[in-house]
Amino acid sequence: MGKKIFWGIIYLIAAGMTALTIWLYVVPEREIQVAEQVEGEAEISWIDMPVFTLRGVPVDIGRTRVQALLDGGLTLKFYRDGELLELDLENSVAESRMQYSMMVYDGDEYLADIGCTNTGETSCRVEECSVDLLDVRSSNTENGQLPAGILVGETEVAGLTMAEIPEKFPEFTEDRQASSRYLFTAMTPHQSMVAYFSGDGTADNPVAEFGIRNYAPGSVE
Repeated sequence: MGKKIFWGIIYLIAAGMTALTIWLYVVPEREIQVAEQVEGEAEISWIDMPVFTLRGVPVDIGRTRVQALLDGGLTLKFYRDGELLELDLENSVAESRMQYSMMVYDGDEYLADIGCTNTGETSCRVEECSVDLLDVRSSNTENGQLPAGILVGETEVAGLTMAEIPEKFPEFTEDRQASSRYLFTAMTPHQSMVAYFSGDGTADNPVAEFGIRNYAPGSVE
């Protein structure tokens, strides 16, 4: 009986030492491997978004500065008290951490709505702000149609129907929350962006609105 108790105690001690070894060495090593894997995924986790081109001026959302639009011969306008005014760049200042809405025109023709952001800690000139929102709306044009000369990637959107979007832009998927709408979403540790096409009615109707938005200004600079 005494020997049985003795060996029983030895077995318990051995089992305890085995469990302790697993706890001290195997589990932490596994945690380190998992942590390294997650960290590695975070470092390379990035989704390229389509570049929008306004009359020859490429807009890489979150990176392109307002100055690029001006260099391309485009102008910025905004509404004040119901009156459409051209932005006075000489006397316009963008305050720190603020986003401003305005419209892009080619001469007298509307092209797009944009949101530009000063992501810095001090005020700056509007031209230095990054473009973090771009919407093209047929409802804002005089003829009710999308302006020509605006591309998503290499494809001009004016004249396309919603039925053509899956073929022309296979990276976009149908939005289950809204009818006649396609989305391309990039939600990663480093970015929060959405590009979209939206229609009005049936799939045979033309694209009514499209755009791209960066919901984390400053994260891609």
